[in-house]
This record gives sequence, structure tokens and C-alpha cells, in this order.
Amino acid sequence: KSRLRFLLLFGLLAVLGGFTNLSGVSLPELAVPLTVLIAGVLLWKRVSSVVVATILATVAGFANGAALIENAPTNVSSIIFALGCLTASGLLNGLGLLLGNSLRYRPTLTRVAAAFLVAGAALVTVLPELNSALIRILE
Repeated sequence: KSRLRFLLLFGLLAVLGGFTNLSGVSLPELAVPLTVLIAGVLLWKRVSSVVVATILATVAGFANGAALIENAPTNVSSIIFALGCLTASGLLNGLGLLLGNSLRYRPTLTRVAAAFLVAGAALVTVLPELNSALIRILE
């Protein structure tokens, strides 16, 4: 149950981050890769603190929501776009929770997953065009 709370917290803060961005307050472009990098480091170190997880979910949800709304298409209703973002975010986070449960007792695989998170965040930070290309492919 507590893991589902993180999923809801992330989603609610993503909406709040999006609305904050729409009102003219935007975050630095590196906010999202930075949250992924931090998540990777915490996963590598196998930090299991609920407080740390709550802080990360809060910051990551807000940053991701702000980034999603910043890149919103102009030919789609804002409500439909926001619902799509929340649905995609929920599915992706749900998949992450399932993966996390399967890795819980496998420290070697946890470190491999952490290494992929850190490498992905670094790659997107160094080559932002790659991130844009991946987004276009997934659209």
C-alpha cells in the first residue's frame, strides 16, 4: 500500500508541476535528468528510507510534470494532454514498482538497473537531441 502512495504522490505533484509551469514558473532543463541520476545513485546504494523516497518522489514528480507541460502540443486539449501524461506516468511508475519488487532481493541486478538509470540520465543530459528523438519515436 505504501508503494502505491508514492505513485499517487508522484502523479499529483506532476500535475502541480505542470500547472506551475503553465503559470510562468519553469524549472531548469536539467531537473528531470538530475532526479533520474539521484534515483540511480539511491538504488545503487540500496537506500530504503521512506523519508528519502518521499522527497525523491516529490521532487521528481514536480520536475517531470513541469517538463511535460512545457512541451505540450498546441493542437490537443490541455485536459486530454494532462490525462495522457498522467496515464503514461502512472503506467511507467507502476512498471517501476513491479521491477523494484522483483529486484528487492537481488542486489547484483539492482546495481545493474541503477547503472542503466545513471547512464541514461547522463546520456540525455549530454545529448538532449537523443531525448527529443526518443520522444518523437514514442509519440
